[in-house]
Amino acid sequence: GAVELPWYPLLTVLLAAALVNLLLLYRMGLHRPVGEGEFFSNLLLDIGFLTAVLYFTGGSTNPLVSYYLIPLIISAALLRPRHTWAIAGLTLACYTALFFQYRPLELFAVPGGGQGHDTGHPAPMGAHFLGMWVNFAFSALLISWFVVRMAATVRSQQQSINRVREDGLRNEQIIGVASVAAGAACCSPAWRWPC
Repeated sequence: GAVELPWYPLLTVLLAAALVNLLLLYRMGLHRPVGEGEFFSNLLLDIGFLTAVLYFTGGSTNPLVSYYLIPLIISAALLRPRHTWAIAGLTLACYTALFFQYRPLELFAVPGGGQGHDTGHPAPMGAHFLGMWVNFAFSALLISWFVVRMAATVRSQQQSINRVREDGLRNEQIIGVASVAAGAACCSPAWRWPC
């Protein structure tokens, strides 16, 4: 049969997300650089909209809950570690909240399963959902740790390459100035040798 979704709240959330995206498109047209704080704020908005959609579509029982990893990966690759750790903590908190508070969706219910007393999930699936949460938490920590370190290494290498390039340009300028000075000195009347 057809899956009954809470269409009005979902459409409200999706329309709000669309409006925010239109405003962001307009902002991108202003040709000003996007600062790290602004980028971080946009990721927080994405997490907020995702949380609202997941709340109305089964919470942590929705298989798309792992989509929380996407803003975390983006943050780890592009932002400072403190932003990434903040997003890791926020996504884990949202996932945990959706473990307990959500609108159940029949599509994700276990046939004939009773409700678990501790989690509110169907009893036979309680261990599965707990395992999903542990998997998410472990993935979030690994991404935050390793991708942040890799991004820092790449930035450090890029800075080293830029320094070497700047040193090379400075050396070329010094050689150019020295050549001009040598040529001027060589042609000076004070020198006995003809140029």
